Amino acid sequence: MKKVFFKPWVGENYDSGGIFGKKILVVGESHYCTCELCKDKCGTQALSPCEDLNPDVEVKKYLSGQTITTYKKFERSLRLAHTREESNAIWNSIVFYNYLQEALPNAKCVPTSRQWKNAEEPFLEIINKFTPQLIICWGKRLYVNMPFDGWIRNEDITINNRKIRNGYYSLNDNNKALAVCINHPASWGYDCCEWRNIINYFIEHI
Repeated sequence: MKKVFFKPWVGENYDSGGIFGKKILVVGESHYCTCELCKDKCGTQALSPCEDLNPDVEVKKYLSGQTITTYKKFERSLRLAHTREESNAIWNSIVFYNYLQEALPNAKCVPTSRQWKNAEEPFLEIINKFTPQLIICWGKRLYVNMPFDGWIRNEDITINNRKIRNGYYSLNDNNKALAVCINHPASWGYDCCEWRNIINYFIEHI
């Protein structure tokens, strides 16, 4: 993955589909960093030097007991976990990747068109390396800025009175990856139970 700066979390059971029986790639939007090297980088040409922001590192922190609310909410959107072992089984079944390859200073910083564009090739490397069957995208802003290369848009699917955007990416191996847009787990009013029903619908129907 020559273009990828922030390396993804790769669950040890991803290739077999783990507890879901399907290869699932989860795509967040951004990393945030306020260190001196990254400070005020929003909109500049520089890549963040903070490789310890990798999802691989962040998920390990979460699984070791660190509270990361967004991760917990998304975990509950996949399956309820009552023990650490059950939580580990969920995360070891998926790949988690953050789309933008530059750290933003904070959540209020709006990515530039250049930053979105620069993230396209790394993302295409990711999906062709891991050949997911399902791509779960965190948030509309991310979903509408993902690349159009190999993209086939589907009609929205209505589930529980909510219209879900979705479509397919054509992969290099002639397979397809279904991409669906969910609300960002950190967004106001995010309902884990509602999104669990929606996500499981797609897992069952791909």
